[in-house]
Amino acid sequence: MMAQDDLRSRILAGVAAQPARTRAQGRRRALVLYGLSVAVMQVIFWYSGGFFHAHARPASISGWITGGATLIALAGAWGALGRRGSMTGPRPYVLALVGVLLPAAAFFWLTSWHGTYEEPAQKFGWRCLALTLSMGGALLASITAVRHRTVVVQPALQGAAAGIAAGALAGVLVDAWCPLVNAPHVLHGHLVPMLLLGVVGAACGKWLMAIRARSLPHARA
Repeated sequence: MMAQDDLRSRILAGVAAQPARTRAQGRRRALVLYGLSVAVMQVIFWYSGGFFHAHARPASISGWITGGATLIALAGAWGALGRRGSMTGPRPYVLALVGVLLPAAAFFWLTSWHGTYEEPAQKFGWRCLALTLSMGGALLASITAVRHRTVVVQPALQGAAAGIAAGALAGVLVDAWCPLVNAPHVLHGHLVPMLLLGVVGAACGKWLMAIRARSLPHARA
């Protein structure tokens, strides 16, 4: 208990020693950063062909796939990024569940549509991988900037969950763009980049999101 009280005191003292943004300023900054990342994602999506690229798939099936992927990604983002009244963010077990269940749900949702229509090709998934990494990377950069030096507990785990959530959100556009849902393609082109963003997110959480000990008073004591 004494160690926890000491850590809490140092964190509060460190926060008090730094000029803090108001809530309104923080929200405006977050909106600008997230708006920029969404704009980058949209430019990449439309430059790559947009919805027309999946024209070989029935439009009704595309709508169901994209709608389900959106719900899965939003649920994962809420679990990974939602504060829910806590100063320290989601609990570690919630972040761990996001890291495991979100990629699994995205994979099984996409592959469940295999066989419902004739897929136009069999491809490894390099373009889907690149699109997910580029769009998800833009979103993860904004998340990292918004959460810079604000994460107290399990920063690597929080960063990993944020990276996977960013990959899932980018995956909504990739799912709308890509007409393929066979398991090997989904694994290589859709699931692997999500996991890679989780690894990048863990590194961002550890080195960029975490409150550094050297910034806290008496950290060397």
